[in-house]
This record gives sequence, C-alpha cells and structure tokens, in this order.
Amino acid sequence: MATILAVSDDTILKQFGALDGVIDIGTPAGMHRRRKRVLRIPRRTLERYIADRQVKGRRRA
Repeated sequence: MATILAVSDDTILKQFGALDGVIDIGTPAGMHRRRKRVLRIPRRTLERYIADRQVKGRRRA
C-alpha cells in the first residue's frame, strides 16, 4: 500500500488509522513489548481517500 501511494509505512498508519471502516488488527503493547499495528483497509475507503486527495490537489493549482 505504501509503495502504491509513494509514502512511508508510518504515514499509512497515521493517515489511515483514524478513518472510518479501517480495522486495526494489531497486537496491543505489553509490559516489555512494542505494539504491532496491522491495518485492514477496505477498497472503498482507499478509493475515497485517493479521490479526496486528487480533489485537494486540483484546488491548490
């Protein structure tokens, strides 16, 4: 996903983590373990995100 959008994995987690429809199936943080995040991003959510980004890009020009 990150390569398709030409952004880093961290950017994907930040931008998609709070969107409606995205499911976080990662592991919780433990006492001595980092949290592992895995996101399930539905196709409709991805398409809506891309369409919104294209519209914003056109408005700036």
